[in-house]
Amino acid sequence: MRRRLGGLVLTVLVALQGTARADAAEPGPSAKRRLPSYDGRAPDSGPSPLHWVARVVLFPPYLVSEYVLRRPIGWAVLGAERHDLVEPKSPGGEGSFVPTFLVDAGQRSQLGLVYERRDFPARDDALRLHAAFGGLDWQRLIASERFALDASSGVTLRLEGWRRSDGVFYGIGPRAPAADQSFYGTEVARGSFTFQGGVGALGIEAHGRVERAAFHDDPCCGPTLAQTGVPHPAGFDEGVGVFAEGLSLSLDSRRKKADETGARLEIGAEHGIGFVGLSPDRWLGYRGTASGALDLTGHHRVLALAVHVRLVDPLGQSEVPFTELVSLGGDAPMRGFRGGRVRDRSAAVATVEYEYPIWAFLDGVAEVAIGNGFGVHLEELAPELMRLSFGGGIRSTGSGAVGFALLLATGTETFAAGTALEGVRFILGITPRF
Repeated sequence: MRRRLGGLVLTVLVALQGTARADAAEPGPSAKRRLPSYDGRAPDSGPSPLHWVARVVLFPPYLVSEYVLRRPIGWAVLGAERHDLVEPKSPGGEGSFVPTFLVDAGQRSQLGLVYERRDFPARDDALRLHAAFGGLDWQRLIASERFALDASSGVTLRLEGWRRSDGVFYGIGPRAPAADQSFYGTEVARGSFTFQGGVGALGIEAHGRVERAAFHDDPCCGPTLAQTGVPHPAGFDEGVGVFAEGLSLSLDSRRKKADETGARLEIGAEHGIGFVGLSPDRWLGYRGTASGALDLTGHHRVLALAVHVRLVDPLGQSEVPFTELVSLGGDAPMRGFRGGRVRDRSAAVATVEYEYPIWAFLDGVAEVAIGNGFGVHLEELAPELMRLSFGGGIRSTGSGAVGFALLLATGTETFAAGTALEGVRFILGITPRF
């Protein structure tokens, strides 16, 4: 009996001791734990007036990012997956279709379709087709096949043709005014091959192309050359036939590396022979680009500086066809201008670009560029003849067959003309990358 009573007392004492320890370890409901500082601010500090200013300024971009981009794109992707409109690429070479569209202010909007089949006809090869329609006078077809030679090199064969009525021409030279904007129509057939490869930091690209183009005045989108009084440039009346071959070499410290900080140097040349209209028709184009990039934080916030120089010279007495002159704007440097805004025998451009991640597979980009076309061998290069181009937007990352782009940018007249804005360039679309 005594042993049982002693055991019972010992059990009660152990239980009471555990309860006391628990009470000492856990404070009562009145004790508050101090809030940790997760972002470096004091726990009791609220938003400052500067925070409210930033919120007000960034509220419109937030609305665009949230309700014009993120949510509609998310709904579209989920809907496409739910209805099996987009199928994952399989190693068996299954094909996939992707719809495309492009809205480019001042030019014809277009709708299209891309077909891509990987591992066709052999592993790592790729067949890509694109058809686009922008009206009865605007069509484009592209067929491309890439044959992989190894993991880093391959040969691409490409056939394309288009008919469009929204070609634009302002004249030739650094002083060509925006008031001379003229529209023309064109029909083009082109075939090309490209070899791409490299060893280490050295990249090599060799290409050849055959092209036939015809031009005519077309008032579809604005005044024609005849209506503005701008003389027809070399090659416009006769049309242009071209056989060209070229080679470019590049040294890139970031080649095959994940590091986005580094430098790149590229030089290239192309020899062209004309076989329609102008005679004798031979010319040589050459170019160089030096660029450097710095990842400011190590998280893809990249500041890049680049300098571009491009020149073309006739190898005879005839003029270089206007489509073979150096051109700025569009997809070339100084994107605040429409394609072909600047045409001349040479050009020099410096660009500063900042790229940063904003969403999965989407990067934001802001760019400022200064430059112009400057005649033979940059002979008219002068600060007062420079133009500015600046803007920003969103673009998709990766190397797929199509990419998303949103661009809002503008360009100016020369400094001598007061750097007046020439208008806004707006682009929104999903377009082919091949």
